[in-house]
Amino acid sequence: MSRRNLVTIASFVLFAFVGLIAGSSWESKPFNAWTDADLNDLLTDSPWAGSGSIVKIKPDGTTGRVPENVMLSWTSALPMREAVARERIGLNGPVTPEVQAFLSSPVDTYVVAVKVTGSAAAQQLASLAGQAQLLTRLEPRDKMAIVALRGEGYPLDAAGNVVIQGAPAKGSAAGTKGSEAMGSLLVFAFPRTPAISPRDREVEFTSQIGDYYIKRTFHVNEMKYKGKPEL
Repeated sequence: MSRRNLVTIASFVLFAFVGLIAGSSWESKPFNAWTDADLNDLLTDSPWAGSGSIVKIKPDGTTGRVPENVMLSWTSALPMREAVARERIGLNGPVTPEVQAFLSSPVDTYVVAVKVTGSAAAQQLASLAGQAQLLTRLEPRDKMAIVALRGEGYPLDAAGNVVIQGAPAKGSAAGTKGSEAMGSLLVFAFPRTPAISPRDREVEFTSQIGDYYIKRTFHVNEMKYKGKPEL
């Protein structure tokens, strides 16, 4: 799958349905029948997506609380990509050959997207994604940490849009205005070797981006979709 597609997935899953009320289970029906509430449930409070912790590292090495918020999503997983397809075709839209090709394209890395919002300072983090690569890791329980292969960052404008090469990308946050929408989208790719499996039970994502330290635990044993592990 192309880098452009991965950025499209990341921007969509982290911005499209902010503010809706979670609805019925997204696994009980075909993806093209998911309602907006189903999508919100999947994209904001599921094994693949949710809020993380963020602190700022002080000069003395201690950490302090910050006004920024952080949302993380494991965007290489099939249900995340199906969410993008559902948005493209609409509710009960046809699953065209193009959509099928999009969903069947191999994703040769694990991809985790990070949205940091809440201040103008958070917008500056986009420029630090590449340099944060070596300080960004997936840490399976009882295994060596997996260091990111690549880190890319994109600023969010005051309307909450992802800015890519001077143009807003699709997938802005509905209803967000002003400084609360300003921030960064950071996308990190990790090798699939060594493989992560449900036997690992938990994988901790950690990243130091500038003076910010971000963390979230993904429960891999719960990241199953239609009976299969999906990462």
